[in-house]
Amino acid sequence: MGCDMNLTVSDTLLILGAFLGPVLAVQVQKYLERLQEKNGRKLMVFRTLMATRGARTSLEHVQALNMIDIEFNKKNRREKLVIDAWESYLAHLSKPIENNESEAIAANRSQKMDDLFFELIYNMSCCLRYDFTKTQVQEKSYNPNAHVWNDRRRFQIELGLAQILSGEKPLKMAVESFPVSEEALRKQTQLQDALIKALEKGPLSVVLESDTRCDKNDRSRETQ
Repeated sequence: MGCDMNLTVSDTLLILGAFLGPVLAVQVQKYLERLQEKNGRKLMVFRTLMATRGARTSLEHVQALNMIDIEFNKKNRREKLVIDAWESYLAHLSKPIENNESEAIAANRSQKMDDLFFELIYNMSCCLRYDFTKTQVQEKSYNPNAHVWNDRRRFQIELGLAQILSGEKPLKMAVESFPVSEEALRKQTQLQDALIKALEKGPLSVVLESDTRCDKNDRSRETQ
């Protein structure tokens, strides 16, 4: 595992520090603490990437990727392999995706992305002295189909909403039915049929009839 070699080096330096004096021993101890802390940060990056390798769009996964340049050093031969693999993977991730991309091209791009990612993880495991094979890194992971489906649906929803808001696609609206009762619909149909028949006979005649209440009031005033 990743700490075996560090423990051996630590024991050796502590023994040397005991012979060389207490002052040097303190300096050696501080150096070991910094070395352990730095190695711990590298392990955290690796463990996060391993734990989220089935969910590579998650926030934790992206944050761990962006920590690689900070925690790994090109001056170290093993760590340089990690940095080089990360730069290759990042270059592929940064390539623009064409709107009219065919399924074959999309499949090749996805496969290339997987290959570069697992190459990065494998180099990182070797750097940290983990005894993993490429097959173990690539295949021994669990990502529920429900998570994949949810991520795909969320992406489709966000993409569709962005296209509507940007004016790239219209917002389609269609009314399929109204909440009308059968009795109201029947009466409406009868009214429409009666109106059509009346209009077919010619122009409609308007008859003004006086209000009977007004006539009664007029007669009462005349008798008074």
